[in-house]
Amino acid sequence: MGKVLKNSVSSIVRVILVTPIFFILIPYTISKIGTEGYGVWALTGIISSYQSFVNMGLTGALIRYVAISNVNQDKSALSEYLGTSFWAYFLLSVVVGIVIFIFQDFIITRILNIKIDITTSRILLISTFIASAINMISGLFKSTIDGLQRMDVSNLILLLQVVISAVGTFVFLEIGYGLLGLAYNLVITSILSLLGNVYSAKVISGFNFRGFVFKISRLKEMFSYSVNLQLGSIVRAGIEPMNKVLLSHFFSMEHVAYYDIAWKFSVKLGGLVNAALTPILPASTEIYE
Repeated sequence: MGKVLKNSVSSIVRVILVTPIFFILIPYTISKIGTEGYGVWALTGIISSYQSFVNMGLTGALIRYVAISNVNQDKSALSEYLGTSFWAYFLLSVVVGIVIFIFQDFIITRILNIKIDITTSRILLISTFIASAINMISGLFKSTIDGLQRMDVSNLILLLQVVISAVGTFVFLEIGYGLLGLAYNLVITSILSLLGNVYSAKVISGFNFRGFVFKISRLKEMFSYSVNLQLGSIVRAGIEPMNKVLLSHFFSMEHVAYYDIAWKFSVKLGGLVNAALTPILPASTEIYE
């Protein structure tokens, strides 16, 4: 019970500290790149939604199976679950990345309806994808930390990620990099977050990199648990990008910007509830396994 309370409190504190940063950063960013520029940035950001369609819910399932492995004191199984998830995400990211690279101009002009300089648009698109792929893999190591009920650590990493991102945004925009600066900052922040999660997961769990093998039996095991939960998240994840695409085609980039701000506001409010409930999964798994 003590772990659940500590993890819930750290999660809630993290949300409370992070939320104001977002809403200070948004008007500042708009003042530097304009409402239309912010709309373009928000629109290219929907590329990150691909995670919800291809991740198979492994980040959530991994929390459960890491907790089970920890209860059984089976570090070999923990390494196999993490390794299987890692290689699955890595291969999926490579495939999706190739598709995005080949069809990048079609995505920019036909789907997203972005009309700014094509070279800038390509950099934004590819940078957003790279950062999303890194974050998806980073999320696996975060799930490992969460599965071991050390959400105080994962919440600290998330908090530092937001702070570093905010500082980077300020620096890049102040020196005049504009939209490209936001793209560079996104990739840099994602890499730093990955390093933090990998290091922390390694120290806390003691997983073995030599056990990082892909096992279809482990994938089936996790997928059988996550598939039903994932179906619901796919439907929810499709709403935001679809609305932004429709707004870009039938209205303007300014409308995309306003929608993105409203969406982020609603997500941050809901984040308090999610933050309080997240620690229940690993704790309940430890009790009943």
